[in-house]
Amino acid sequence: MRTKEQKYRNAKFSIDKRYSFYGTKTSYGDVDQTWVLVHSVEMAKKQKATFQRKIEKELSSAKDSLITLGTQSFAYEADAIRESEKWISKQKWCVFETVEIITKETRSSGNKGEKLHKNYFVRGTIILDSEVVEREKLGLGRFILATNDLSLSPIQILTYYKNQSKVEKYFRFIKSNELRIPEVLLKKRERIHGLLCLMGLATLVSSLLEARFSDSLKKTGKTINNQLNEPTDNPTIQTVLAKLKGIYGMVETKMVSGILDLNSPCHIYKFLYLSILAKRFWTFTIEVR
Repeated sequence: MRTKEQKYRNAKFSIDKRYSFYGTKTSYGDVDQTWVLVHSVEMAKKQKATFQRKIEKELSSAKDSLITLGTQSFAYEADAIRESEKWISKQKWCVFETVEIITKETRSSGNKGEKLHKNYFVRGTIILDSEVVEREKLGLGRFILATNDLSLSPIQILTYYKNQSKVEKYFRFIKSNELRIPEVLLKKRERIHGLLCLMGLATLVSSLLEARFSDSLKKTGKTINNQLNEPTDNPTIQTVLAKLKGIYGMVETKMVSGILDLNSPCHIYKFLYLSILAKRFWTFTIEVR
């Protein structure tokens, strides 16, 4: 239950003018929290284009549904009025521009001697509800972030949120078995924890390798092609591993000596990790097979 609320604004949100914020400190479920309403200029532009197509599609669909409603006959005028009100109440984006109940006299069969019966039909036109459309437009490019860490500023909360993709990427990395480690079945809790620890360390090394490669490429002004065959100076570890496949090398240093098979991801990690410890990339003779 919300027990207290403290609103604040910060004049210096961020150097990045693509975002603006409005923060509120509150308590929910007996937990003090910070809620931040974020407005993204770029997201608003993208959503505005898709929003216009959405409401046009909704209007077209509603018109088709209204035509179907107009083919239904009702024995009583009250039934036709009630059905038209029921139909329009289900339309989120539309309102009646005009609506009327028309009467037609028909026979239940083609016998001319049969008495005529009155039937009622709904006829009308619809337009977009301007109030609903404008209200929905206000939410374009906006989303809410919440945290129980009250020390974080709005820009810090947004930064951590945007970095969650990196966490998810490495989680996929752990599950994808990029290291080509044979599958094992573990039952004991201690061994499961040990395997998770090792995979966590592998993920840490992967992160260090990506940062190392990115820094080196940016310092030298060079790039490599990614999976889309586009040049980049910030490659993923998967791109780096793919480039090193099929390479064998002779390494001679004080720390390691011998033949290095870079076709094995485990060997690649060992070689690159030792390179990080040595604070440089070794020059070695390679043979591509």
